[in-house]
Amino acid sequence: MRKLVWLASLATIGTGAATHANAQSLALSVDSEASTREATLLETEDFERAGAYAHAEPLSIEQAVELGRSRSFRIARSLRNQEAADLRERSARSAYYPRADLNINTSQAGRAYSYSNDLYRFDRPPYADFQGGARVYASVPLDVSGVIGRQVEHAELQQTMAGNDVLQAVIDTSLEIRLAYVEALRAQRAVEIDERIAMGLERLIARAPSSITPFLQVELANARQTLNGSRTNADLAVASLRQILRVGADAPLALTSRLDDRRPVFDRAGLLHAALANRPDVRQSQLRLEQARLSLAQVGDSRRPTVNLSAYYNAALYGEYFFEPDDGRSESGGVTIGLNIPLAQWDNGNLRRQRQQAALQVEQAEADSVELGERVAQELRQVQISLDRAEQRLRDLPDEQSAYQAMQRAERDLLAAAPGRAFAVLAQASNARSVWRSAQLAAIDAQTDYYSAAFRLMRTMGLEPETVRYAKMSEIPAPVAAGERFASLPGPGLA
Repeated sequence: MRKLVWLASLATIGTGAATHANAQSLALSVDSEASTREATLLETEDFERAGAYAHAEPLSIEQAVELGRSRSFRIARSLRNQEAADLRERSARSAYYPRADLNINTSQAGRAYSYSNDLYRFDRPPYADFQGGARVYASVPLDVSGVIGRQVEHAELQQTMAGNDVLQAVIDTSLEIRLAYVEALRAQRAVEIDERIAMGLERLIARAPSSITPFLQVELANARQTLNGSRTNADLAVASLRQILRVGADAPLALTSRLDDRRPVFDRAGLLHAALANRPDVRQSQLRLEQARLSLAQVGDSRRPTVNLSAYYNAALYGEYFFEPDDGRSESGGVTIGLNIPLAQWDNGNLRRQRQQAALQVEQAEADSVELGERVAQELRQVQISLDRAEQRLRDLPDEQSAYQAMQRAERDLLAAAPGRAFAVLAQASNARSVWRSAQLAAIDAQTDYYSAAFRLMRTMGLEPETVRYAKMSEIPAPVAAGERFASLPGPGLA
């Protein structure tokens, strides 16, 4: 199986990314030895093709995030927009600096002259005429009305907003990759569980009495159907991850990160304040408000006084030919200060309408800022509810080991049962097997839900996972009551 095109890039970041992950930058740790021994290639359609896993390059969640960021169209677009905003800011600031122009003009002509009237006639034979000159002009504006300053401030706001767009693109892309990766892990684990169920039934059929073999074969057929469904879900999850990472449709992905017992911990008392301080879109709304207010002040800039300081120097040469400019020369120069004061202008109310439009934009920007604050508070409420439910599910998980031991006892009883009791014990073994499968699926579903909610909470707060503290589940306090949980979140209009 051919290797991925991006393996070279992974080789450069693999060591650092794995070390970063092991240092608890995420509550997903890399275990290469365990992954190569236990992980299942999600693309396999049958057990015989599972050996293809050996040809897949390991991909941790941090490596996936790094790879996805480097290939993201959205991040690349936001970076280009940021570069354009930097250029616009420098262009606006250049209006403060002096401007100098140097112009050179020459002309070589051949002329003839003839004049006549009733009294006389004058003819001048053809002759050569050359003129050449140079002009130097320098000027510097004096920003007495603050027009240039407001233009520079407007460009700086756009520059900062472009930087916030980059941060938001990075956070959103990282969240999308992490959610897809965790979902692929969940699908991978479900395939492993169903494969163990199917293989266990095959071994049981080989040892079971012939009287109950047909019933076990029906159960095996159902298990294989369930396995096919799990593989389909895994294929879809991996296809989604491939699309986000922009790797080949046939590229094998060996996911090496795993869900462990460490969970992100958040200071619930200050979630809203942290979100309002950290989120790029919240800062963006404040910048849009500043920009709207600045645009209102710029409406009348075309009617404000302007002052310009300039100096010039002109020199010219005359003669018949350019190589013999011997007819003379002229020079001139000077310094001028230009003052332009608009006194009166009639525009049929156009300036007044522009000012009204700018005032409406300020009002809308203020309303958008308040609305965003309320929406952030609502997002925090929703994500906290999901996080609390996931934490509770993790605390209430059934004991997988007990379920597995119960299934083993039931299978031993089935193999040792007398012919008259075999069918009764068969039902118990099937139920025990179903309970064991449900216990495992409940565990991975609860872990996936928790990590998904935690990643969404980080995004809602404008945080990256490496900035969050982690602890074991036994150290995390139980979810508080709804009244306590929402006490720090203001209602509508208070954000």
